[in-house]
Amino acid sequence: MSNLTVTEALTVIGGFSRTSKMPFYSWSISAFDCQVGSKLREIPGSTCSMCYAMRNMYVMDNVKASHRKRKAGMEDPRFEEAFILALTETYRRTRGTYTRRNKLVKEDRFRWFDAGDVQSLEMLEMINRIALATPKLRHWLPTRELAYVREFKAKHGAFAKNLIVRISTPMMGDRFQNRPLGLPFSTVDRPDKDIRACPAGSQGNQCLNCDACWTDKNISYASH
Repeated sequence: MSNLTVTEALTVIGGFSRTSKMPFYSWSISAFDCQVGSKLREIPGSTCSMCYAMRNMYVMDNVKASHRKRKAGMEDPRFEEAFILALTETYRRTRGTYTRRNKLVKEDRFRWFDAGDVQSLEMLEMINRIALATPKLRHWLPTRELAYVREFKAKHGAFAKNLIVRISTPMMGDRFQNRPLGLPFSTVDRPDKDIRACPAGSQGNQCLNCDACWTDKNISYASH
Protein backbone atom coordinates (compact mmCIF):
# COMPACT_ATOMS: atom_id res chain seq x y z
CA MET A 1 0.00 0.00 0.00
CA SER A 2 1.45 3.35 -1.03
CA ASN A 3 1.15 6.50 1.02
CA LEU A 4 -0.49 8.83 -1.46
CA THR A 5 -1.47 12.35 -0.49
CA VAL A 6 -4.81 13.68 -1.69
CA THR A 7 -3.04 15.95 -4.17
CA GLU A 8 -1.09 12.99 -5.55
CA ALA A 9 -4.25 10.90 -5.73
CA LEU A 10 -6.06 13.57 -7.74
CA THR A 11 -3.07 13.74 -10.09
CA VAL A 12 -3.12 9.96 -10.64
CA ILE A 13 -6.82 9.90 -11.57
CA GLY A 14 -6.67 13.12 -13.59
CA GLY A 15 -8.96 14.98 -11.23
CA PHE A 16 -12.77 15.08 -11.25
CA SER A 17 -15.21 16.77 -13.63
CA ARG A 18 -17.51 19.54 -12.44
CA THR A 19 -20.34 20.15 -14.89
CA SER A 20 -23.03 22.82 -14.59
CA LYS A 21 -25.84 20.24 -14.44
CA MET A 22 -24.43 17.78 -11.92
CA PRO A 23 -24.90 18.60 -8.25
CA PHE A 24 -21.52 17.16 -7.23
CA TYR A 25 -18.41 15.89 -8.97
CA SER A 26 -18.20 13.34 -11.75
CA TRP A 27 -15.44 11.61 -13.72
CA SER A 28 -15.16 11.23 -17.46
CA ILE A 29 -13.05 10.25 -20.43
CA SER A 30 -13.47 11.27 -24.06
CA ALA A 31 -16.66 10.29 -25.87
CA PHE A 32 -14.37 9.43 -28.78
CA ASP A 33 -13.30 6.42 -26.70
CA CYS A 34 -16.83 5.03 -26.42
CA GLN A 35 -17.02 1.57 -27.94
CA VAL A 36 -20.74 1.04 -28.55
CA GLY A 37 -21.23 4.79 -28.78
CA SER A 38 -18.71 5.12 -31.61
CA LYS A 39 -20.81 2.73 -33.68
CA LEU A 40 -24.10 4.39 -32.74
CA ARG A 41 -22.77 7.82 -33.75
CA GLU A 42 -22.87 6.67 -37.37
CA ILE A 43 -26.56 5.72 -37.16
CA PRO A 44 -29.07 8.56 -37.74
CA GLY A 45 -31.63 8.76 -34.97
CA SER A 46 -29.47 7.00 -32.41
CA THR A 47 -28.99 8.51 -28.97
CA CYS A 48 -25.32 9.05 -29.84
CA SER A 49 -25.86 10.70 -33.23
CA MET A 50 -26.04 14.14 -31.60
CA CYS A 51 -23.70 13.44 -28.68
CA TYR A 52 -23.36 16.51 -26.42
CA ALA A 53 -19.96 15.24 -25.24
CA MET A 54 -18.45 15.72 -28.69
CA ARG A 55 -19.13 19.44 -28.90
CA ASN A 56 -19.29 22.63 -26.80
CA MET A 57 -16.98 22.60 -23.76
CA TYR A 58 -15.97 18.99 -24.38
CA VAL A 59 -13.89 19.84 -27.46
CA MET A 60 -11.82 22.52 -25.71
CA ASP A 61 -8.12 21.70 -25.53
CA ASN A 62 -7.97 21.68 -21.72
CA VAL A 63 -10.92 19.29 -21.48
CA LYS A 64 -9.45 16.96 -24.10
CA ALA A 65 -6.13 17.01 -22.21
CA SER A 66 -7.93 16.06 -18.98
CA HIS A 67 -9.67 13.18 -20.73
CA ARG A 68 -6.35 11.86 -22.06
CA LYS A 69 -4.78 12.14 -18.63
CA ARG A 70 -7.63 10.25 -16.97
CA LYS A 71 -7.55 7.42 -19.48
CA ALA A 72 -3.78 7.13 -19.13
CA GLY A 73 -4.12 7.20 -15.34
CA MET A 74 -6.08 3.95 -15.41
CA GLU A 75 -2.82 2.21 -16.31
CA ASP A 76 -1.27 3.34 -13.01
CA PRO A 77 -1.37 0.48 -10.46
CA ARG A 78 -2.34 3.05 -7.82
CA PHE A 79 -5.41 4.25 -9.73
CA GLU A 80 -8.05 2.44 -7.67
CA GLU A 81 -6.45 3.38 -4.36
CA ALA A 82 -6.04 6.96 -5.56
CA PHE A 83 -9.67 7.20 -6.67
CA ILE A 84 -10.97 5.94 -3.33
CA LEU A 85 -8.78 8.38 -1.43
CA ALA A 86 -9.62 11.37 -3.64
CA LEU A 87 -13.34 10.67 -3.61
CA THR A 88 -13.49 10.01 0.13
CA GLU A 89 -11.66 13.23 0.91
CA THR A 90 -13.69 15.27 -1.58
CA TYR A 91 -16.87 14.06 0.07
CA ARG A 92 -15.50 14.77 3.55
CA ARG A 93 -14.65 18.33 2.61
CA THR A 94 -17.83 19.25 0.75
CA ARG A 95 -20.25 21.63 2.37
CA GLY A 96 -22.93 21.08 -0.25
CA THR A 97 -26.39 19.94 0.84
CA TYR A 98 -29.71 19.16 -0.82
CA THR A 99 -33.18 18.07 0.21
CA ARG A 100 -33.94 14.38 -0.11
CA ARG A 101 -37.38 13.20 0.94
CA ASN A 102 -37.94 16.42 2.93
CA LYS A 103 -34.68 16.06 4.80
CA LEU A 104 -31.54 18.16 4.33
CA VAL A 105 -28.62 15.84 3.60
CA LYS A 106 -24.97 16.24 2.66
CA GLU A 107 -24.30 16.22 -1.08
CA ASP A 108 -23.44 12.62 -1.97
CA ARG A 109 -24.40 12.18 -5.67
CA PHE A 110 -21.42 11.08 -7.75
CA ARG A 111 -21.71 10.38 -11.47
CA TRP A 112 -19.47 8.17 -13.56
CA PHE A 113 -18.98 9.29 -17.17
CA ASP A 114 -20.50 12.67 -17.88
CA ALA A 115 -18.62 11.81 -21.08
CA GLY A 116 -17.29 8.46 -22.27
CA ASP A 117 -18.25 4.99 -21.11
CA VAL A 118 -16.97 1.76 -19.57
CA GLN A 119 -13.95 0.36 -21.40
CA SER A 120 -13.80 -3.23 -20.11
CA LEU A 121 -15.18 -5.73 -17.63
CA GLU A 122 -12.14 -5.04 -15.45
CA MET A 123 -12.96 -1.34 -15.38
CA LEU A 124 -16.56 -2.08 -14.40
CA GLU A 125 -15.32 -4.35 -11.62
CA MET A 126 -13.02 -1.58 -10.40
CA ILE A 127 -15.89 0.93 -10.37
CA ASN A 128 -17.92 -1.48 -8.28
CA ARG A 129 -15.04 -1.87 -5.80
CA ILE A 130 -14.70 1.91 -5.56
CA ALA A 131 -18.42 2.17 -4.78
CA LEU A 132 -18.08 -0.50 -2.09
CA ALA A 133 -15.16 1.41 -0.58
CA THR A 134 -17.11 4.71 -0.51
CA PRO A 135 -20.45 3.68 1.04
CA LYS A 136 -21.43 7.22 2.03
CA LEU A 137 -21.61 8.21 -1.63
CA ARG A 138 -24.35 7.32 -4.11
CA HIS A 139 -22.83 6.32 -7.45
CA TRP A 140 -24.64 6.53 -10.79
CA LEU A 141 -23.26 4.89 -13.92
CA PRO A 142 -25.15 5.34 -17.21
CA THR A 143 -23.84 2.98 -19.90
CA ARG A 144 -24.45 1.53 -23.35
CA GLU A 145 -21.91 -1.24 -22.79
CA LEU A 146 -24.48 -3.94 -22.14
CA ALA A 147 -22.02 -6.76 -22.89
CA TYR A 148 -19.72 -5.75 -20.03
CA VAL A 149 -22.69 -5.40 -17.67
CA ARG A 150 -23.89 -8.86 -18.68
CA GLU A 151 -20.41 -10.29 -18.00
CA PHE A 152 -20.29 -8.58 -14.62
CA LYS A 153 -23.66 -9.90 -13.52
CA ALA A 154 -22.84 -13.43 -14.68
CA LYS A 155 -19.63 -13.32 -12.66
CA HIS A 156 -20.69 -11.37 -9.56
CA GLY A 157 -24.49 -11.46 -9.45
CA ALA A 158 -25.18 -7.88 -8.39
CA PHE A 159 -23.64 -4.45 -8.14
CA ALA A 160 -22.87 -2.60 -4.92
CA LYS A 161 -26.05 -1.30 -3.29
CA ASN A 162 -24.85 2.30 -3.62
CA LEU A 163 -24.09 1.93 -7.36
CA ILE A 164 -26.94 2.49 -9.82
CA VAL A 165 -26.07 1.10 -13.25
CA ARG A 166 -28.57 2.39 -15.83
CA ILE A 167 -28.67 1.03 -19.37
CA SER A 168 -29.13 3.66 -22.08
CA THR A 169 -31.55 2.95 -24.94
CA PRO A 170 -29.73 3.01 -28.31
CA MET A 171 -32.35 4.88 -30.37
CA MET A 172 -34.09 8.22 -29.82
CA GLY A 173 -37.73 7.86 -28.79
CA ASP A 174 -37.35 4.13 -28.22
CA ARG A 175 -37.56 2.17 -24.98
CA PHE A 176 -36.85 -1.24 -23.54
CA GLN A 177 -40.05 -3.19 -22.96
CA ASN A 178 -38.47 -4.85 -19.93
CA ARG A 179 -35.59 -3.86 -17.71
CA PRO A 180 -32.39 -5.15 -19.36
CA LEU A 181 -30.69 -7.61 -16.98
CA GLY A 182 -33.14 -6.40 -14.33
CA LEU A 183 -31.53 -2.93 -14.30
CA PRO A 184 -33.14 0.50 -14.73
CA PHE A 185 -32.84 2.13 -18.14
CA SER A 186 -32.95 5.55 -19.75
CA THR A 187 -34.63 6.80 -22.90
CA VAL A 188 -34.54 10.07 -24.86
CA ASP A 189 -37.80 11.93 -25.48
CA ARG A 190 -39.92 8.97 -24.37
CA PRO A 191 -41.55 9.55 -20.96
CA ASP A 192 -44.10 6.88 -20.12
CA LYS A 193 -46.13 5.64 -17.17
CA ASP A 194 -43.10 3.74 -15.88
CA ILE A 195 -40.48 6.23 -17.12
CA ARG A 196 -39.88 9.44 -15.23
CA ALA A 197 -39.24 12.59 -17.27
CA CYS A 198 -36.04 14.38 -16.26
CA PRO A 199 -37.06 17.83 -14.89
CA ALA A 200 -33.73 19.55 -15.62
CA GLY A 201 -35.11 21.42 -18.64
CA SER A 202 -37.57 23.32 -16.46
CA GLN A 203 -35.06 24.10 -13.72
CA GLY A 204 -32.13 25.73 -15.47
CA ASN A 205 -30.69 22.46 -16.82
CA GLN A 206 -29.72 21.40 -13.31
CA CYS A 207 -30.54 18.43 -11.11
CA LEU A 208 -31.12 20.57 -8.00
CA ASN A 209 -33.02 18.38 -5.52
CA CYS A 210 -34.04 15.73 -8.04
CA ASP A 211 -32.11 12.55 -7.34
CA ALA A 212 -34.02 10.14 -9.61
CA CYS A 213 -30.87 9.21 -11.53
CA TRP A 214 -29.38 7.86 -8.32
CA THR A 215 -32.38 5.56 -7.77
CA ASP A 216 -33.65 2.53 -9.67
CA LYS A 217 -36.25 4.59 -11.60
CA ASN A 218 -36.36 4.49 -15.40
CA ILE A 219 -35.62 7.98 -16.76
CA SER A 220 -36.44 9.86 -19.97
CA TYR A 221 -34.07 12.69 -20.88
CA ALA A 222 -34.86 15.48 -23.30
CA SER A 223 -32.70 15.51 -26.42
CA HIS A 224 -29.94 18.09 -26.21
